[in-house]
Amino acid sequence: MRKRAIGLIGLIGLITTFSPAMAADIDEVLAKIHKNYSGMRDMKARFSQEAYNRISKMTLKETGTVFVKRPGLMRWDYQSPQIKQLVINGHTTWFYIPEDRQVVKGEIGDTAFAFLTHNRNLTEDFNAALGPDEGGSAVVELTPLKKMGNIARVRLVVTPSTGNVEKVITVDGFNNTTTITLSDMQMNANLSAGLFDFNVPKGIRVMDTGKTD
Repeated sequence: MRKRAIGLIGLIGLITTFSPAMAADIDEVLAKIHKNYSGMRDMKARFSQEAYNRISKMTLKETGTVFVKRPGLMRWDYQSPQIKQLVINGHTTWFYIPEDRQVVKGEIGDTAFAFLTHNRNLTEDFNAALGPDEGGSAVVELTPLKKMGNIARVRLVVTPSTGNVEKVITVDGFNNTTTITLSDMQMNANLSAGLFDFNVPKGIRVMDTGKTD
């Protein structure tokens, strides 16, 4: 169970010093990100996730579909290599692996995805600086202003011309990394709020872990 769940909490430190010239650049990139998502009501996208564990040197690769509806709703349907589901409904999380016949219920505070789940500026939650470009994409280095679960820092890979976030990379306090790449994004697809309801299947045990941060 623990191995299968690598990176999910991270689904959710280092501050770079920059010159005034770079400050203008980071402000421009942040403004484009906010503008790109400011009119978003909901979103659907494909995702690929790579969770690397520094101690075991293992990388768990998974793919699926993510759904977002403002405010505060997310659903991650993992389809390969194993079917599982993570639903975030406000501050309540439901993590279900059918093969285990168990649902883990918890609570969660702010996440690295607040710019998607709420119409928030990244600077409300993070110190921000530009990192080295990645293949022509801008890289934004983020450090949480307050405790954010086990997340130490976040890196966003962004299309400079549009502010579209291509990747979200979270790093925890042990330097384990979770890289989520988004593709085939559809904004304002009129997703139903019922999509984010989680009904415990009959005969499935619920383990309530309480708040995770």
